Amino acid sequence: GMKINGVAKELRNIRAVFNWARRRGMTDKYPFLDYHIREEETTPNNLSVEDLRRLRDYPCEPWQKIYVDFFFLSFYLAGINPVDLLSLKADCIKDGHLSFVRKKTNKEGMTKVRIITLPVVAEAQEIIDRYPSREGWLVSFMDCRSDYHSFARQANEALQKVGPSWKVKDKVGKLRKIEYAPICSGITLYSARYSFGSIAANDLDISERTIGQCLGHSWSKQVTARYIAADQRKIDNAVKRVVEFVAGK
Repeated sequence: GMKINGVAKELRNIRAVFNWARRRGMTDKYPFLDYHIREEETTPNNLSVEDLRRLRDYPCEPWQKIYVDFFFLSFYLAGINPVDLLSLKADCIKDGHLSFVRKKTNKEGMTKVRIITLPVVAEAQEIIDRYPSREGWLVSFMDCRSDYHSFARQANEALQKVGPSWKVKDKVGKLRKIEYAPICSGITLYSARYSFGSIAANDLDISERTIGQCLGHSWSKQVTARYIAADQRKIDNAVKRVVEFVAGK
């Protein structure tokens, strides 16, 4: 009953286990030698600049506001992955920059872990200041939580309810069920990441390599790229341009 890409994810995990075991001499078996893991191309779930502005300015309910703020904090930090943002400690910011290692790449057996450094623009700092943590996190969203999955699930549900709402009759005929007309249908926390990359590329013509560095993607597979040092100024400028563009500056 799983979708093709869901199956592909599980198979890649199994393949990683075999590779891990083979490197340690625990097995010489490798069932993936002549097997190609099939995947379907997905359509980026990004928001337009107009949608972002509408979401930012919409007078949403207080219980939705914290999730909208978290969404925009992710966007202002170059579409940082929610799990990475929720894992950041308060001391990760220095000299106006935030440095971290992606959870996705910080795994056992990695010989080289790349530190990602992003500028903390004023819009991001404002949200950070709004949610001080009592437990040492960068923001308070993980206070009293044991994992990020519950927050992400609640956030996605809240974001998809930002918009006009009205009461309708429930199954017993009482007017107490609420229906919503979301202003951004299908939005998730990950839409912030897709939106940042799409706006940077399509609206501002920022190079794919610089966008990849902002998003924390690995670009070292290209031989030439291994000899080129990352330019933090380009990353800073890219983030600033995207944020200012959405702000209408």
